Amino acid sequence: MTDPAPHRSPHSENWNTQEASADPLGPLLETARSEALGLAQTLKRESLRFVEGQQDRSSSILDEIAHTLREREAGKNDAPAALSVTAADYISASAHKIREADAAASIETLGATARKHPVPLAIGAAAIGFLAARFISSTDQ
Repeated sequence: MTDPAPHRSPHSENWNTQEASADPLGPLLETARSEALGLAQTLKRESLRFVEGQQDRSSSILDEIAHTLREREAGKNDAPAALSVTAADYISASAHKIREADAAASIETLGATARKHPVPLAIGAAAIGFLAARFISSTDQ
């Protein structure tokens, strides 16, 4: 008796489309690959839409904060008022940068950074999550 040929996956070195048609799992693998690509495109599109919405929301909030700071300090000529107006200028500039940032490029940069430095990124995300949880729990009390 001869041993059947070993099954090769699309990740093996000798994979090609001719083998896929000879392999009984070939059509299933091609369907799975096609579905995965479609899901990836949908995820990318929805992520981009979400990030763009958050950009608009964040920049609007920052603009409101800057406007409120300027209103509160209008007509005052003391040092704290000057500091508040300067802070409002920086906040407005930040809002403008956020609004004008290319969301797709930001997502690509974040992805590249995550692939290049996954551990520091994971630690940073965990730290931010921990601080956010502490902040939320302290405001509930």
